[in-house]
Amino acid sequence: MTIARRALERVARRVSLMVARGVLKLVKDSTGLQIVQIGALEGEVRSELERFQNYGFTSHPEPGAEAALVFPGGSRDVGYALAVDDRRYRKKSLAEGEVAVYHRDGVTFALFKSGEIQIKAGTKISFEAPTVEIVASVAASITAPAITLTGTTSVVVTTPLFNPQAKGDYKAHLHSGVQAGAANTGGVV
Repeated sequence: MTIARRALERVARRVSLMVARGVLKLVKDSTGLQIVQIGALEGEVRSELERFQNYGFTSHPEPGAEAALVFPGGSRDVGYALAVDDRRYRKKSLAEGEVAVYHRDGVTFALFKSGEIQIKAGTKISFEAPTVEIVASVAASITAPAITLTGTTSVVVTTPLFNPQAKGDYKAHLHSGVQAGAANTGGVV
């Protein structure tokens, strides 16, 4: 075997070791970048690999998720997890160009090409902000068995909640302090 051939085989081996697939075993999520442990080649377990994620997005994948790994220079001593995905839970059947953030239990935030945004929550959606504004040019609707508005100030309605000429647009209720004639009513009983 010539010296050149042996040198080329060493280079080819290192190149073949630069990229790998692996299966996630553990995640340490308390550091600046997550630290993961991944099973790669048969019997090979790589610990202390940094996992890179896109700015503004983070996740804590479960063991069994799959990872794309790179090992600069082909040395398996130092490696990085560049992408982690989990085929067991990935949201499927999106149309071309659509985007979704998903959780294994079916909780999703999806952007559809129709312009619709769909949020599916298992128990609760919380908004926390000094001001929340909902603007709709055609209609806005809330379907719920009960709605509770609380706060230190009043609720202001700038347009009518119902059409007074239409029958059945609102639930009938009683008022206290009603007097015959032109007097105003009291609060709801």
